[in-house]
Parts: sequence; C-alpha cells; structure tokens
Amino acid sequence: MKTYFISDDSYFLIGLETSLCGLHCDKAFINTNRFTTFHPDKNDLLIVSIQDHIKRRNYLSNQKAHGPRVIIIADFLVCHDTQEKHPRIVSKKITKEDLIEVLQNVKESDVIKRYASKIEYQIIYMICKGKGMREIAMKYNLSLKYLYGLKRKILKEHGLDNCNVNGLLICRDILSGH
Repeated sequence: MKTYFISDDSYFLIGLETSLCGLHCDKAFINTNRFTTFHPDKNDLLIVSIQDHIKRRNYLSNQKAHGPRVIIIADFLVCHDTQEKHPRIVSKKITKEDLIEVLQNVKESDVIKRYASKIEYQIIYMICKGKGMREIAMKYNLSLKYLYGLKRKILKEHGLDNCNVNGLLICRDILSGH
C-alpha cells in the first residue's frame, strides 16, 4: 500500500516529510502547484490537504474512480476524529503521533463510504453555490426548518459540528460521487 501526501502548501509537505521520515511505508509527497501524474490503486491511501476548494474537488473527484482510501486534512477544528466512514477528515492541527495513529487505523480498517441521497446532495450543492434557503425550500417544497436541519446533519456526520461554509464545501466534495 502506497501513501500519497497531496497538498498545495509546499511548507506543509516539507514539514510532513521531515516529521514522518521514521514512518516505514512507501510514501510520495505531491505538490499540486507542480504538475505531477500519479496513479493510485484501490488499496492506496491519499492524504489530501488542499485549501483551494476547486483544486480539492478536482483531485477528489478524479480519484473516486480508483477507489483509494482518503483522509482530508482541513484547516479547521474537527469535532470527532474517530470516524469510521471514508473519506475521513482530520484537523491540520493534529499531532504527529495522532496522525500516525490515524494512518494506521485507516490502513487496517474496511472502507465504508459516506452516502447522501441525490436530493440531499443537490440541496447541499445549491447551498454551496450561494442559493438562498427560501429559494431552495420553494423549489423542493420543503420547510426551512428541514433545510437547516439537513445542513446541520451533514456537517455533524462529517465531524464538522462548528464549521462554516468551508466545512460544507468539503462535505459537498466528499458527496459529489453519489
């Protein structure tokens, strides 16, 4: 199993490479600002720390066909880091020891994909595009209470209880394959 560390932050990759030099696994560090092709297989592990939501979405959607295990490193607080579903989300403030533990757990665990219904994904997509809640409620004949509850439920399922729209963008990127 190969482990790919993918980021748009050169300093983050250098820090990871230095911190994880004692970790004995086949690993590659990929900077998205430099054109690099790579072809992970379904057993590989991708650790994605891309802050640009468009780049992150492209990388995640391109890798869904290969089916690798994915960990997303987000630049905000993740409430529960013992998630069993994939992709997993961890905070960028994670310690070296905790990151190594997460890597080991993901490598050993079965892949259980996250899922949302088509209508739920469409609603999340529209919220991320900037559509108003009232407009979405009228389009789907739903109550505002249901829409706000759905938004909260999706964030909570991903461990992003106290996040803003950036958390919702990550949820949209994860669910886009459904």
